[in-house]
Amino acid sequence: MKRQTDQFYWSENEEFINITCDVKKMVMKHIDIFISDLYVKVNIPKIKFIMVWDLKHEVVVDHKKNKTTLASGKLEIRLVKEQSGQQWEQIEFMGPKPEKLQRREESIKRFEQLDKAKREAQGETKLKLDKTALDKQMALEANERKELNDKKAEERKNIEEQLYEDIERIESLNEKLTQGYDPKLVQQEAQQISDNSAQKPDLQN
Repeated sequence: MKRQTDQFYWSENEEFINITCDVKKMVMKHIDIFISDLYVKVNIPKIKFIMVWDLKHEVVVDHKKNKTTLASGKLEIRLVKEQSGQQWEQIEFMGPKPEKLQRREESIKRFEQLDKAKREAQGETKLKLDKTALDKQMALEANERKELNDKKAEERKNIEEQLYEDIERIESLNEKLTQGYDPKLVQQEAQQISDNSAQKPDLQN
């Protein structure tokens, strides 16, 4: 652990950098944290606490192993290094101020572009999920209208149960999407649900 000031510590290993700040008597909802590939900012307006780090090297902003925790009055930010195995030796970029500010601005712009692309992907995935859910609902309604004389009662029951299960899965995927899950993974699972539907009997004949 490397003491940087009385307010924070930092450490590193082959894969991560870790920043630890003392923020006693705080809860996470009062802490605003911004992370881009070369810039980290912690702002706690309630206690007029603000710290920024212009990182010496890049981190992977959207890596699944990144983690932020608050326990026993200590805020810990764990970030994955862009170049695994690279030894930073110091956490902050020590170049001229104009260069530091330029790096910061460019880093923030990259984050904004990444965030925009992510939100657009989420929107597209949401549309696909909604369409799949509508298809499932229509199939369920068609099955409900189907007369029992063209299918065995047990088969009808099984189909209905599967359709209800598919609709619940779609609702779960929508919830995952709002929680920030990877849109590509959500799309893959939605496609599996859609493909499974294609293999079932046509309920509208």
